[in-house]
Amino acid sequence: MKKQILAAAERRKKKKIKFSLFSFHWIAALFIMSGVSILYTLTVYRRLADYLETTDSESLEFWLGLGTFLFLSLLFTLIGAVSRKITVKDPIMKILQATERIGAGDFSVRLPVKMRFRNEYDVIGENINTLAQELSGIETLRQDFVANVSHEFKAPLALIQSSSELLARNDLTEEDRRKYAKNVTDASKRLSAMVTNILTLNKIENRKIFTKSNKVLLGEQLREEVLLFEPEWTAKSITVDIDADDSVFVYGDKELLALMWSNLLSNAFKFTPEGGTVTAEVKEADGKILVSVADTGPGIPPEQRERIFEKFYQGDVSHVTRGNGLGLALVKSVADLCGYTVAVESEQGAGSCFTVTLNKTLS
Repeated sequence: MKKQILAAAERRKKKKIKFSLFSFHWIAALFIMSGVSILYTLTVYRRLADYLETTDSESLEFWLGLGTFLFLSLLFTLIGAVSRKITVKDPIMKILQATERIGAGDFSVRLPVKMRFRNEYDVIGENINTLAQELSGIETLRQDFVANVSHEFKAPLALIQSSSELLARNDLTEEDRRKYAKNVTDASKRLSAMVTNILTLNKIENRKIFTKSNKVLLGEQLREEVLLFEPEWTAKSITVDIDADDSVFVYGDKELLALMWSNLLSNAFKFTPEGGTVTAEVKEADGKILVSVADTGPGIPPEQRERIFEKFYQGDVSHVTRGNGLGLALVKSVADLCGYTVAVESEQGAGSCFTVTLNKTLS
């Protein structure tokens, strides 16, 4: 989110104010308006002078002069009031109304801004629109967090509670006791992993993690991570295919790299059906190293591919597939922190392939 805000700020810097209330353009416009007003005044005065030359009435001269003065004063006052209303009052009122709506929690408000002849109020309006958009995204993120994470916490907590109550009974067989104890252990591990991921993600986003630079053999590391998921792929009879040259290496943070492979593999094993295949590959191309993890799962719908790296986002809103929407967010955060890139190719019904691109000489 911080990177999006900074990027938006950089884009706004490139948009120059073309009609500032204090710029040369605005001063030139005022000069032209003043010139037109003076010419009009001189024209009226000349005609009055010509008319007064034909009459000897001093009273008439006085009243015509006073009338002309009052008329011109009223005219310029009216012009000034209309100009002030259009250029100052109306934009300020729109800004005040927009900020009041944002303060009340309505982040859908958008102010109209001009792309040509922009002034300071257009820049303020654009900043308010960006603020409202970012706040709307944060609110959506908060709602996703409440909906998804609360569900993920509730399920293991309920399992721990029910299993603990059953363990307190005296009529349990040894087999049942081991089963309920395992339920408590598994649910506790699930909660612990979730909290760890949230804390890690927060540290990465707030730059509280300092990367290290060590020589990492990617093939060896990838095999080690695959072995950690042996219970998962064994239980589902998943075929695991690893194509990695043991000589391929990078200089990077070993723990962060392992975190990426772990989450990509976890995602692949989670969505691959029984009897499916998960493929992990490491290869070099054009001076870069590509690490890919592919599965034969259901694939990702096109409308979800842009959001899968967001925190707490889950394409499966039914929660049938266990997850909390943190795995891919962690992968993307680590990639951004270390200067890697991560991309996804997916076809519905044919699986997905996530590819991380690393620099060979990264240090």
